[in-house]
Amino acid sequence: MIRAPLTALLLGTAAVIGASGPAWAEPAAPVERVSVVRDDGGIHLRVADRPFMIRGMNWGYMPIGHNYRYDFWGNDDAFIESVLEEEMGLLRAMGVNAIRQFSDVPPRWIAYIHKRFGIYTVVNHLFGRYGFTVNGTWVSSTNYQDPEHRKAILESVIQSAETYRETPGVLLYLLGNENNYGLEWTSFEIENLPKDERHKAKAQYLYSLFGEAVDHIHRVDPNRPVSLANGDLQYLDLIIKHAPNLDILASNVYRGVSMGDLYKRVLEEAKLPVFFSEFGCDAYDALRGEESTLPQADFLLRQWREIYEQSWGKGQVGNALGGFVFQWSDGWWKYRQEERLDVHDTNASWANGGYPFDFVQGKNNMNEEWWGITSKGHPDATGRYRVHPRPAYYALKEAFSLDPYDPSTTPTRIREHFAQVEPRDYLHRYVAEGTKARVAMLERVRVTQLRMRMDTVTTGGELRSDVPGTELQFDHLQSFYAGVGLSPVKGFDGEVVVNVLGNVPTNPIDEIFYERRGQRIEVQGDDGEPVVISDPERVKIHAAKFEWDEDWMNLKGFYRTGHYHWGYEGDFFGLYREANYGPNIDIYDADVPLGMEFTGKKWLDGLKVAFGPQLYWGANPSIISKYHRRGPVFEFALMHQEDIALQTSVATSLAIPEPLTRKSTLHMGMNIGGLKWEIGGIFAGMDRVGQRFLSARRTDGDGYLDSGYALVDDTVHALDTLGAKTKLTYEGSGLKWYLQGAYKGVVADGGPDGTVTLTGWRMKEDGRGNHFSALTGLAVDMGPFQIAPNVLYQRPLEGPLPSIGDQFSAASGDYYPGARPRNVLDDPFAVLGNRETLGLELLLVYDPTPGTWLWAWDNLIHEDAVFAGALDFIYRHQPTARDSGVGFTADGQMQPFHATPPAHDSWEVHGKWVSNPGGGLRLAGDLFVGSNQANAGGSPELDRQVLRYGATLRTTWRRLVMSGFVKIDDWGPYDYHRDYNFTYPLQIMGDLSWALVKPKWLYEDFARFGVRYHMRLTDEHSNRFGGEPGERGYEYEVRTYVDLML
Repeated sequence: MIRAPLTALLLGTAAVIGASGPAWAEPAAPVERVSVVRDDGGIHLRVADRPFMIRGMNWGYMPIGHNYRYDFWGNDDAFIESVLEEEMGLLRAMGVNAIRQFSDVPPRWIAYIHKRFGIYTVVNHLFGRYGFTVNGTWVSSTNYQDPEHRKAILESVIQSAETYRETPGVLLYLLGNENNYGLEWTSFEIENLPKDERHKAKAQYLYSLFGEAVDHIHRVDPNRPVSLANGDLQYLDLIIKHAPNLDILASNVYRGVSMGDLYKRVLEEAKLPVFFSEFGCDAYDALRGEESTLPQADFLLRQWREIYEQSWGKGQVGNALGGFVFQWSDGWWKYRQEERLDVHDTNASWANGGYPFDFVQGKNNMNEEWWGITSKGHPDATGRYRVHPRPAYYALKEAFSLDPYDPSTTPTRIREHFAQVEPRDYLHRYVAEGTKARVAMLERVRVTQLRMRMDTVTTGGELRSDVPGTELQFDHLQSFYAGVGLSPVKGFDGEVVVNVLGNVPTNPIDEIFYERRGQRIEVQGDDGEPVVISDPERVKIHAAKFEWDEDWMNLKGFYRTGHYHWGYEGDFFGLYREANYGPNIDIYDADVPLGMEFTGKKWLDGLKVAFGPQLYWGANPSIISKYHRRGPVFEFALMHQEDIALQTSVATSLAIPEPLTRKSTLHMGMNIGGLKWEIGGIFAGMDRVGQRFLSARRTDGDGYLDSGYALVDDTVHALDTLGAKTKLTYEGSGLKWYLQGAYKGVVADGGPDGTVTLTGWRMKEDGRGNHFSALTGLAVDMGPFQIAPNVLYQRPLEGPLPSIGDQFSAASGDYYPGARPRNVLDDPFAVLGNRETLGLELLLVYDPTPGTWLWAWDNLIHEDAVFAGALDFIYRHQPTARDSGVGFTADGQMQPFHATPPAHDSWEVHGKWVSNPGGGLRLAGDLFVGSNQANAGGSPELDRQVLRYGATLRTTWRRLVMSGFVKIDDWGPYDYHRDYNFTYPLQIMGDLSWALVKPKWLYEDFARFGVRYHMRLTDEHSNRFGGEPGERGYEYEVRTYVDLML
């Protein structure tokens, strides 16, 4: 059964929680002895010398919109108590007497649940199922043969037993979670159960470690039994051989209504009792495409009847101890795990013929997000939600009223008791069928979001070229958003978001923003007179997306909604770039990305095709296809990109479209243990073969027009379209290393590398052609610390062109044309990021909780360390200049700069940190200092090297949100500031707001009201400066805002 990374922040470590308790804590009650008793009636569990059948539940608390990283036990005591009062109260009323929890649960809450509700807890150490921390380093795939891995797991298991041995309410210890399935796949999402025993050699090491762990726990806590959660009965022979002292076999079993011969095999072959650590039935009919609660209730009743029949004293096998129903409430995160967390997905991700009510051969029918015996509502302002019991809840409540160990509970009594439980009697308590049908119809078209933003903007300043004197200006903004979702048929889901403008202010000091499209504009009429358009683009589609999912394919469409790159799927040269641009697409009102992405399944598995007008910012209308296959050792990928037309919709120099081209790449990889070797080739720019270009060669003499250069007229050749790249990566325990080399012909352009190699290095090879390069980096882990040096050398095959002015000889009447730096609009290639560079980087990291990796894209959301951070030092020796960039004129036309800054070294230091000091306070920040160049050049002002500094801070405490930054001698916020070297002596911003509900993210929009102060000092290097050199001006903005959203 898929469980994914469950709680990656906890995995592989038993949390040692402080013994101090809340105000309600009392002296601990004596620990009850739990024993496994054998007699003529079979085997049963005894707690405090009373027979005990486990009527258990896989329980967890996960609000809609969160995933496995949600830390329920990290909330304040009042929140936890209120949740437990509701949920444990329902479980107790149902007759549940035990819950299964992973080993992050604080002991004091186990004791509280037991004392308050009479419910025991089974403590489950995951045993490296989804990765583990070894010597302070997170290892994503546990190697049970590695002595260091084995040592780390055993130490953690022993610590877990030490932590819980004196805790009242602990029923028993459970090790692992289908770890045997982890030997069969590299993916966390199990699509289908294994069919052979291909990794039995690996399993020997797994089960021998289980055996050692069992013995260690027995020594630490002799009062409680130890079990292991196996996936069905796979490797039962190895369990018998390597874990001879195991007390109980637990098993995750999904066989349907009956467990078949499982009880008998476990008793006869292993001589053990058994309970089910997971079993159940989902509440969704994949065949009909609708929620289906009655089959779930029916399956669970029949499964529990069999457990009763096979329990102690019934005259049958007699070794059934009970089980843990999977699960309490629906898991809305399980299908995608990182996205669509607020969507109750109906995708069936694996097939199982044991559930015939919706099984069709060749199709999946197990719906991961629908296994709860309760459905869940959306969280309220406090983060709490309510569950809604399905018929299975009430049916099991009635079934559990029969005491399995009462002397009168005979097999006949069991059959009669379960036969009189009718789930349909409880259906009306969940939802009336008519109401359900009407709700389903309404859900085909639904409101997905409503938002209104209302601001006041007050600005002022001194020595501003656009405002006379110190005039104070006031204006206001109203911006409204409405989103509509469409789900006309099963497998199709879409959304359209529309933005409607009220008034648009004209005075913000950050003058480029999404709503400015509604500002009054003046154009020239046919008669030459000015015409004022007062209401341009008051209504506009802000974003749209759809997903169409079928058995054989998945099709996604996106308009101004992001998508990820294919760098981890064989796109070795970065053709398909990531398109998650955050607020920038609104700032520049860019209609990107725009296109569709096709993913094949079944016989088309491995095929992906993306096509559209602008798949990423600056892309030409194109189609990009990829076929990728990956096996246990080898992988390969073929890709092709075909540009269809030239891009004309461009809004920023951040994304300049290049001439039409076509590209093809090949990638092959081999992965053996911790060593991975990749090699690939690129064929690009064949359409540029024969195009002419100038080359510059330094000479000992005067050179052309006394420039010191000889200019050579050359053409692009077929060999210039070829490139190759290879990469070797090693990941060991505490040591990681990579080596990469590339050669790319002058027009063999790829794209930027969007992948993360080993750690958070910033310095990478440029994706352009016309260079050769070599990189190597080493990351050494020392507990929570990491030291990671990185080195880059790259050099263009054809260097940049110098600026040589035209000359005219009056004496001879001859005109001698000069030379200008190349640019991507007029030349077949240009030297930009691929300029000659020797780069040195040193990354220092402190990351005490590597399960929430500091370099994960969503680390700001999920980081759980008291403090984690990194400092990155980079120095680039750049002995030559570069070719010309491209900027925009005042009327929005693209134009090459035709000049560049001189050759100059640069350096920079970047820092990031996240902190959770406690009490609901959360902080995150960045810092930077560096010496860098502008994009344009050719004058003393543009050639000026900029030494800049800055820091940002973001913090939340309950519903209070604060953010701000300080920047010194830095560029302004827009592309043209760096293009033309506009800097400010000082920039500060502070924002204070109160949220409608507790903010979930640190950087996403949420409902709140607040005030923001923003100020810049200006001088002769700043745009809009209206003073004389040596003077200082300033501009400021005070903004109040109310941002409400649903």
